[in-house]
Amino acid sequence: AARGGFNVFGDGLVRLDGQLYRLSSYIKRYVELTNYCDYKDYRETILSKPMLFFINVQTKKDTSKERTYAFLVNTRHPKIRRQIERGMDMVISSVIGESYRLQVQ
Repeated sequence: AARGGFNVFGDGLVRLDGQLYRLSSYIKRYVELTNYCDYKDYRETILSKPMLFFINVQTKKDTSKERTYAFLVNTRHPKIRRQIERGMDMVISSVIGESYRLQVQ
């Protein structure tokens, strides 16, 4: 059972203020889907809640200073939802009957 109000995407770790934290519940940025049922389940999961990404940013002037930002995607907004669905549909229609990989960046 999913917890929280967001689908958090990541690799399992987040760095905040120099501290490294382990995420307890997240969706991997890289997934491999092997059949249409997997695709439908994944699509339903990622569109069920807003998407939350943690992004690390460095400036060119001072690369030693890295800041972490949270980036939220409202998957309930009709235009955003349609764009995600359209992108996923284009991929699935081109690889029907094959496995494919999806990387969320």
